[in-house]
Amino acid sequence: MLLAAPTFAWAASSCVDADVAGHTAIEAQHRLQHAPKSKDGDDETLSAQQRTATRDFKDALVRAIDTRLACSDAHAEPAALQRALEASLGVVKTPPPANASGGFGQAVSVEITRGADPKALVFVRAGYGIPCGDDNLLVAYAWDGATWRRVLRWQSDDYAKISGAFGDTFQYETLPGGQIAVAHGGPWCSSRWRNFGLDVFAPANGAQRQRKLFHLDHSYAADFDAADDGLTLKARPDGVEVRTTISPLDADLIQRKVIYRYRVSGDTVERIQPIALNGRDFVDEWLVVDDAHARNWSDPDAADGLLKARHALVSGVKDENGPVLNYGPVRACSSGKDRYQVEIDLQSRKSDHADARYGVIHQERNGFTMLALSDKADPTCKGANLMPR
Repeated sequence: MLLAAPTFAWAASSCVDADVAGHTAIEAQHRLQHAPKSKDGDDETLSAQQRTATRDFKDALVRAIDTRLACSDAHAEPAALQRALEASLGVVKTPPPANASGGFGQAVSVEITRGADPKALVFVRAGYGIPCGDDNLLVAYAWDGATWRRVLRWQSDDYAKISGAFGDTFQYETLPGGQIAVAHGGPWCSSRWRNFGLDVFAPANGAQRQRKLFHLDHSYAADFDAADDGLTLKARPDGVEVRTTISPLDADLIQRKVIYRYRVSGDTVERIQPIALNGRDFVDEWLVVDDAHARNWSDPDAADGLLKARHALVSGVKDENGPVLNYGPVRACSSGKDRYQVEIDLQSRKSDHADARYGVIHQERNGFTMLALSDKADPTCKGANLMPR
């Protein structure tokens, strides 16, 4: 949730005010912890009282952070700020056991970061436990010569299910153009398949409010054995990149790696290659993106025909759960350097007859280009199967 508020600045306040605000946040935390549970009787659903208490607790956390920054000078040191904020919020440094049953509002945590540049923003992530995961919010502050101004507040919308929380993984980066990218997962109790979100913001500047420039929402496979829970966010010289694991069209493959790389220039966020780690995964992604992206990643001279063939393929094999297909051999082609053919075996919803299409791709320095999509195999593509199942 992007709270579209103007840039906030405060007159210097005493740190007594910050301690009072911290105590108020603790009281809001206790109300959340003791709010009546949902009548549904499951940990994944919030009652109306829990939803209200969640909103109030987040507001109180932000007020406590605002007030702490208001009594800090331009040379505020992140570690000292974090210690002070943790003390005022009653943060317990010893985490609960891994098998503990977490409730709403447990295990509050705070993380404060600031880049090496003297003009760098101060970021504060505040989070707390919920059943089967956690929820987090992010605020950022800029020094205006007299005080710290809040230039970003980012948190989830109100949610009725815990999957609406911003948790599992929570990562943020400042991009070279001053934009802010944030990625998060969505907790759940019964499956490793979750949803993640990626947002790119322009922070508030003077009278201009903070703005959301881009949003991506997609399912992914959480990897709880990885430090990043199976999703990585990285700033790049020209923008931002997320790498994670998603479900392919071929259900038998179960999962595949995907790259969401974006060029960010001013307010424009544009997806660019690479989009996949290999040719088969490129074809899979090419089949599911929108027409504009599919055209961008196709041979310009054949793009019109390719998009028509793509539409016919996808619409001809869809069932209520999506396209039904399996990938066959991936073979090198002798008709050109770095040229490959990916077999796509189709199961029509109108018959039991298995059909096939053949995608021919060219590997580029930083991705692939779709050259052809036909119902006939290219006779020059007779190499060994490079991706046996």
